[in-house]
Amino acid sequence: SGMTVDRINDVIGSHMELDKETGWLYIVDNGNQRVLRLDINSGTIGGTPSYGPYETLAEYKNVDGATWEIVVSSGLVEPSGIDIIDDRMIVTDHSTGEIIIYDITTIPAVEMKRIATGNAGVMGTVIGPEGRIWYVNYLTNEVIKIEPSSIANNAPQANDDMVSISVGQTIVVDVQVNDFDADPLTTTIFTGPNNGTATVMNGDSISYTANAGFEGSDTLTYTVCDNGSPVLCDNAMVILTVTPTGIEDTRALSKFRIYPNPSNGIITVRINTVRSSTALIKVQDIFGKVVFESSARNGIMNLNLSDYSSGIYLVSLEDDGTQSTKSLIIQK
Repeated sequence: SGMTVDRINDVIGSHMELDKETGWLYIVDNGNQRVLRLDINSGTIGGTPSYGPYETLAEYKNVDGATWEIVVSSGLVEPSGIDIIDDRMIVTDHSTGEIIIYDITTIPAVEMKRIATGNAGVMGTVIGPEGRIWYVNYLTNEVIKIEPSSIANNAPQANDDMVSISVGQTIVVDVQVNDFDADPLTTTIFTGPNNGTATVMNGDSISYTANAGFEGSDTLTYTVCDNGSPVLCDNAMVILTVTPTGIEDTRALSKFRIYPNPSNGIITVRINTVRSSTALIKVQDIFGKVVFESSARNGIMNLNLSDYSSGIYLVSLEDDGTQSTKSLIIQK
């Protein structure tokens, strides 16, 4: 199938977990600092590969043409343990002692939260009843339980959205597409626009219509709140430009997404609807200096900004005369 899995050494295990409902086998590839998944119902079985006798009871079969995907490609140092429950995946990091929670409703998975155990040497893990998490500390030869009540609720991170529309149009902005939290979020309007009307749709999007004859810039502020205990919230702005000519389907720029954020400098950019062949991704520091520039395309783009210093950067998508900008925090 072309899939290769490596190990860091003979101590840190690369664990696997089968999602029996979907048939996806999730595999920690710690030698390459990533997580893969393999469709066990795909491919053709034939022959026995010439592997050495790693385990006397192991049975090996050769499979050709199997379907596999990269689930997580960045943000891991020494991944080891893994478990799956519903649309969530947890992965342990042996080096940092963190347990990372991912949303796997989309692939690549989206990082939602990191739990700092305070223990290096974390390996195998499992999610138990009522949200309890167990993990193995290899260095102390212990199994440790984490109660959900002991996990501090973190405030969501809301990020500004920039969109353009033409006079007379109504636009629906999925404001939560670049907002992050481990808990489900609910959107409300904090301060409405001055030159139009706005309403919340489906609890996650905002519909905006400019007043008749208005041209120029308008803004509104929205709030996203989680359902944790206590409930925590964050605010962000939607910056709207209403033009007489307009840009067709400019709402697509609201689908520009960066993760993980904050990041160690290795980031994934997801773009849904670039329209022109001259679209660009630019990264600027807080002084406005362009430190990175590349052509943009629809789909997934992996950027390595690890050589840049910790701080706040602006990542911009420029496409067909419009620009959408998101903030990025690099932490090392």
